[in-house]
Amino acid sequence: QDTSTFQLISSRGFASNTPGKKIEYQTGFEYSYEFANGKRLQGTKSITDVAGFVNLIYHPVPLLSFQPGVRFIYNSKYSAPVVYALNVKYNPGAFTFRGSYAKGFSAPSLKQLYLQFIDSNHEIYGNKNLTSETANNFSISGNYTFDHVKHSFALDINLFYNSIHNAIQLAIDTTRPGWGMYFNVNGNEYKTKGVESTLTYNFAPNITLNAGVTTTGTSRLDGQNSFFYSTDFVSSAAYHNLKYKYELSLLYKYTGKSMDFTGSFDASRQLIGIAQRSVNSFKDRMTLSAGVKNLFDVTMVDKQGNINFHAGSGNSVATGYGRSYFIQLSFQFDKF
Repeated sequence: QDTSTFQLISSRGFASNTPGKKIEYQTGFEYSYEFANGKRLQGTKSITDVAGFVNLIYHPVPLLSFQPGVRFIYNSKYSAPVVYALNVKYNPGAFTFRGSYAKGFSAPSLKQLYLQFIDSNHEIYGNKNLTSETANNFSISGNYTFDHVKHSFALDINLFYNSIHNAIQLAIDTTRPGWGMYFNVNGNEYKTKGVESTLTYNFAPNITLNAGVTTTGTSRLDGQNSFFYSTDFVSSAAYHNLKYKYELSLLYKYTGKSMDFTGSFDASRQLIGIAQRSVNSFKDRMTLSAGVKNLFDVTMVDKQGNINFHAGSGNSVATGYGRSYFIQLSFQFDKF
C-alpha cells in the first residue's frame, strides 16, 4: 500500500485604479509552491512558480478599447519566457467585436512528471524528462444582442487558432488499453483551430434556451498542415419558477470523434514510437438518480460553549437549509 500526498501554498495580490478612466491599469503578483511525497513519486518533489504582471486598458474613444498585458515568470525547474497579450474590443450598439493574441507558457505539473497512477483500469506514468510548452493563441469573436420587451436574443461566434511548441500529451499503449505515459510532441508545432457558435434566447423571467456547436481541427502528425476535424453539439432549456422558487433544466450534449495519441513502448517502459488515432467518445451510458438530502430536516443542532467571538452564547447553531430533494439524468462521455 502507498499514500501520495500533494500540498500547495499559493498567494495572489493586485492593485488597480478606479474603473472607467481613459487609462486603467492592474498590476500584481502570483506565488505558487507545490510539493508532494510518496513511493509512487520516487521521494519528495517540489516546484515553485512566481510571476509578476501588468495589464493596461486604454479607451481612445468610448466604443473602442485596447488591453495590452505582460507577465514575468520564474519557475524553479524550467526557464520561462516573458509572455504577453493584446486584446482589442469594439462595441458599436448591439454588436461587440473582439480580437486577441496571447503568448503562453506552461510547465509540467508534478503529476505529469512523477506520479504513477495505477488502478484496476489504468496504469499511467509520469515522465521526468518532460519539457515545458509554449504557445501562440489567436482569436476573433463577434456578439450580437437583441432585446424587445420580455424577449432577448444573443448570438456569439468565435474563431480560434493555437500553435503549441513541445505540447504535453498522453500516449496510450497500443497493446494495453489504459496504460500510458506523458510525452512532448516534438518536431512540428501541435495546432488546433476551429469555430464556436452559440445562440441564446430568453423569455423573461422564466425561460432560457441555448444551443451551440463547436468544430475543432487538430493537427495530424503525418502532415504539418493536415487537420482532423471534430464537431460537438450542446443545447439546454431551463424554466425558472419565481413564485415557488424552483428551476427545471434539460441538457443535451453530443461529442463527436476526436483524435488522441497512441504509443509503443519497450520492455523498460520507454516510449519508442508515437501515432494518432480517431476516437468515438460517445457512449450509450445513461444514469437516472433521485434522492433526498438531510432526510430528518435538521437545521439547528445543540452546542456547548461560545463559538462566536462577537455574539452571545446560544443553545444551538445553524447547520444548513433543511431537507432537499434531487433528481439527476446524466450521460457519460468517455475517452479511451
